[in-house]
Amino acid sequence: SEVLPLAKTCEWRACQKRLHQEIYIVEPKVIIACGATALKSLFVKTAPPITSVRGRMSEAEVQGMLVPYKLPLMTTHSMHELHRNRNDAALWSRILEHFTVAVNVAERLKALEEKADG
Repeated sequence: SEVLPLAKTCEWRACQKRLHQEIYIVEPKVIIACGATALKSLFVKTAPPITSVRGRMSEAEVQGMLVPYKLPLMTTHSMHELHRNRNDAALWSRILEHFTVAVNVAERLKALEEKADG
């Protein structure tokens, strides 16, 4: 099967403003960045190195209507890497763990908001 090339900087930067607008509208509890390119697109300024945040909760910095703001962020492996290593059970397990942590954080944040509103 054919593997597409990674996005060039000019390509993801062209979509970054729209992505930040969509995030602002949707108001997600947590964002999951799948790979370095996705990570870079979630920062107004410079993103941290993927090796320093992969598999751990951190914060994205997206542009709001007036000022940048932070959102909980889980960074995991890229789908390109997953495709290349589709038979690597350990990789699949790590990605599942990353998604599970992100979902648990989102559920806790939602529960806290409901408690505050209740």
